[in-house]
Amino acid sequence: MTAARRRDLWRRLRSAAFNGSFTGCLLATVYSAFVIAVTLLNGSTVVDKHGVSLTTVVVTYYVAGTLGGAIVGALNSFARSGVSPVLLGIPAGLISFFCIGTATEGPFWTWDRSVWEGVAIMGVILGAAAGAVWRRFGVR
Repeated sequence: MTAARRRDLWRRLRSAAFNGSFTGCLLATVYSAFVIAVTLLNGSTVVDKHGVSLTTVVVTYYVAGTLGGAIVGALNSFARSGVSPVLLGIPAGLISFFCIGTATEGPFWTWDRSVWEGVAIMGVILGAAAGAVWRRFGVR
């Protein structure tokens, strides 16, 4: 592989990762607006009953959206057909549920086995499901 081709590949990879992060931030904004609206309409008890603050929830959405979006964006070129989108949804799901776990359970080094299992199971199942929806409706 020539140096020019490598530079072009890295440029496209960075661009795709940036676009993925941007999309993740847009989704985080939608989710944040929803949770803020629910909190304003129903009071803070909706968020408080889960033991987290509204700020923690919003920050978690943006961290998960930025990281998950960057990974999905960077790997998007590999997910053009077959089961690839389903497999690509798994890392995004794992990142999202890792961030949710951190928001609700505290730092990951304090987690017990059940939290890790919940993150793994939910991340794989819902990440794969999101990838399947992505594939089915041709989201690119």
